[in-house]
Amino acid sequence: MGPKNAPEVIQFHDPDKAARALIQRRKAQKQIKRLSRQDEATERQSGKDVGPPKSVKLRQTDYHDMLRYGISNLKGSEKSQARMRLAIELGAKRPKQDTGHFKTFLKQYQSQKEEQQQAAQERQVVQLALLKSNLTSKGKGHKKNKRKSKKAGKNEIAGSLDGQVGKYNRGIQFISPKDLAGDRKSGPSQKKGKRK
Repeated sequence: MGPKNAPEVIQFHDPDKAARALIQRRKAQKQIKRLSRQDEATERQSGKDVGPPKSVKLRQTDYHDMLRYGISNLKGSEKSQARMRLAIELGAKRPKQDTGHFKTFLKQYQSQKEEQQQAAQERQVVQLALLKSNLTSKGKGHKKNKRKSKKAGKNEIAGSLDGQVGKYNRGIQFISPKDLAGDRKSGPSQKKGKRK
């Protein structure tokens, strides 16, 4: 018998995976360079110590540490409230509201409702008094002049005369003797003056 053939092995090299690994390596190198530059800059500045201190942007963990340090100086209820606020900021649930008797809750609710109703009644009384004073200040004989707006007919143009004589009713034109007499006296085309 002869030697057995070895199985054929195929390896797949994913180009996307290689590209991602290359990008991650480059990012890591950039970050290392940036950190080394920052270290060099801090070493240079520590030797100089000239000028006012610059504001520093704290990370969130540093911020919470500073709050804890500040809380340690507080006393009494301020300290407990500050601890509660810090815990809530860090992700704790808010404490539940105190529960009480349902009867006391109903009494409080009814008293609030009565106060709101009294305030609404006072507002209405004030408004009525203002309205009455406005109406009586003009006097009894004074009436407002209200112009009644005429509804424009089919043939009228914006409430003015349309140049036609008479009135229309269901498609029929009615001409009265007054309309004819008024037309002869003053016509828009007649001019006063001498004729040549």
